[in-house]
Amino acid sequence: MRRRLIAPQTRLRIAAAAAIIGVAPAIARAGDAPPPPLWTLEARDTAEVWRNLQGGLSVGDATLNKLQASLRFQGDAIGWRGFSAYAQVFKTNSESLSLARTGDTQTASNIEAPHVERLFEFWAAQAFGDEDAVGWVSLRAGLIDLNRTFDSISTAGLFLNSSHGIGPDLSHSGLLDPSIFPVSALAAQVDWRPVSKLTIHLGAFANPDPSRAHNFADLRLSSRNGAIVIGQADYDLGQDAQASIGVWRYTANLPSFADPTQRLQPRPGAYAFVQAPTSLPGAPSGWLRAGFADGRVQDVSGYLGGGLVWKGLLPGRKADRFGLAVAQARIGGAARAADGLPHAETSFEASYSLKLGRYLHLQPDIQHIVHPAGAAGLRDATAVALRVVAFARTPDPPGDDD
Repeated sequence: MRRRLIAPQTRLRIAAAAAIIGVAPAIARAGDAPPPPLWTLEARDTAEVWRNLQGGLSVGDATLNKLQASLRFQGDAIGWRGFSAYAQVFKTNSESLSLARTGDTQTASNIEAPHVERLFEFWAAQAFGDEDAVGWVSLRAGLIDLNRTFDSISTAGLFLNSSHGIGPDLSHSGLLDPSIFPVSALAAQVDWRPVSKLTIHLGAFANPDPSRAHNFADLRLSSRNGAIVIGQADYDLGQDAQASIGVWRYTANLPSFADPTQRLQPRPGAYAFVQAPTSLPGAPSGWLRAGFADGRVQDVSGYLGGGLVWKGLLPGRKADRFGLAVAQARIGGAARAADGLPHAETSFEASYSLKLGRYLHLQPDIQHIVHPAGAAGLRDATAVALRVVAFARTPDPPGDDD
C-alpha cells in the first residue's frame, strides 16, 4: 500500500488551524467578565458628632451611631442565573439631634433613630434576562427597604439631611413611616424594562405598625394597617442623566391629623425628580425633586429640593466630593392648625466628603434650618457635624472604589 504524502504547506495550515482551535476557548474565557463572588459580607460603622450652635430646641451636642452588617448571595456564581438574596442587620444608639436639639421635622441626620437592633432587610430576588436588555424582569419578596429603589436619587446620596435620601412627603406618610429606615416591613416588588430607556418599578409594602417598631423584625401582615402601593418610572436621558416620576397610595384608612380618633382614606401622593451633569463651572452633577401628599393625615404636604455635587475640586483629591443642597418641606394645614407650626421648613446644607484610603471616609457638614417645624415658635437653627464612616468588605472587589 502506497503511503500518501502531505505537502509541507498543507501540514503548516493544519498545524495553524489546530493551534487556533485549541487556543480559542482560552481566549473566549479570558474575554468574558469574571463571575460575581458567591457571597459578599460587609460591615459598616457610621458615627457622627453634632453641635447645634443656635436656635431650635436647645444648644448642645449629640452623638449618633449606626452599625450595620450585610450579606449578599449571588446565584450566578454557581449557575443559578439571575438569583440573588440579601440580608442586613443594624444597631443604632438612642441619642437624638432633631428631637432634642435642632427641632426640625425633616431630620438633619439620616442615621438618627431610637436605640434598636433590627433585621432591616431579608429578601430574595429572581431576574430574567439581562438587566440592560429590553424585556428584563426582576421579582423580589421579603423584608425590603422601599427607599432601595423608590425615590432614591444617587446624586443626592452625599448629604446627611434625610430629605435628600427620600422626600419627606413620602417618608412622613403612613402610621409610622413607610418601609424605610429604621423600620421595614414585608413587601413584594417587580421591576421591568419594557423598552431600552425606560424601567418600571412596582411595589406593595406592608404599613409598619408603631407598636412593633422596636421588634427585631416585623413579619406580620394586618388588614387594618393595610399597605402602601407605589410605582415609579425611570427614563434614561443618557450621559448619567435620569428623569423619574412616582405615585403612591395607602390601601387602608389612616388617622386624621386634626382628630386622631377618626380615620380617613388618604389621597394619592406623587413625586418627580431629574438628575444630570451640568455645564456649570467645575461640571457638577445636579438634581431637582418635587412632591406632594395628603396633609390631612400627615404633617408634610409638599416638598421641593435640589442641589449640586462637585467631584475632585482639590488637586490630588479626585475622589473627594463637595455639595450644596436645599430642602423645603411644606407643612399641611391640619398640622399648622393643630400644633401652630410654620407654613414651611427650609434646610440649607453644605457637605464635603474626604476619602482617606479605601475603608475610611470623613465628612464635615453644616446645616442652617429656617423655621424648624418640629414644634411651634422655634428660632432658626444652625448645626455642624463630622461624620466618620469605616467599613470592610470581603471578598473585596479589585480597584479603587468610592
